[in-house]
Amino acid sequence: MPVWGPLARLLYAERATRVGAWRNFWRVVYYQPLFRSLCQPGGKGLYLEGRTMPLVIGRPRIFLGDRVRINTITTFAAHKECRDATLRIGDEVYIGAYVQVAIGSEIAIGDRVLIAGRVFLAGYDGHPVDPIDRSSGLADPVPPPIRIGDDAWIGAGAFIGKGVTIGRCAIVAARSVVTHDVPDGAIVGGSPARVIRQIESLPSSEQIVKALARGPAGSPETGAAK
Repeated sequence: MPVWGPLARLLYAERATRVGAWRNFWRVVYYQPLFRSLCQPGGKGLYLEGRTMPLVIGRPRIFLGDRVRINTITTFAAHKECRDATLRIGDEVYIGAYVQVAIGSEIAIGDRVLIAGRVFLAGYDGHPVDPIDRSSGLADPVPPPIRIGDDAWIGAGAFIGKGVTIGRCAIVAARSVVTHDVPDGAIVGGSPARVIRQIESLPSSEQIVKALARGPAGSPETGAAK
């Protein structure tokens, strides 16, 4: 069947607008309120990307910062033996698709952290090391927390192990396996991850906030960056 370009583009624009408005309606009036009911009060400007809401397993205590953006194909799972399993997400954090967050004692994510798709924050092992305990169905011990500093960037498919601290402004390369602490401003990669190089002239958090306030063009008239 022949395609008349102007009509096809008009129909496509109409469909995109209609579908987008419908999805946005359900996001605002249904999915975001449901997810917020599982979180502690606070966290202005939450935005859920997708057609549903993140999967929450167990009863973690979730604290949201302001302007957090979470892809809905995300899983937050609490350690079944830890009653105070806590997830803290800072301001202006982005969490991509297919991210798995296994919360042991605590996972703390700083401000303006970017977490790409298919990242696994492995806050606990899931099973004991001893094979008898494992076969008996006993839970693994509650491990130390994972901490991710402000302005860090976790690349796609990375694995962050229990008890690891990622320094501020650090970058974890895609598919890296991080089992030890990462210094501030370090770029790490590999399995296990090693320091590739160090970012020079690391800005302070205050400098980053001021730069964002000037906007992407560096002009005060531009407004705050999204």
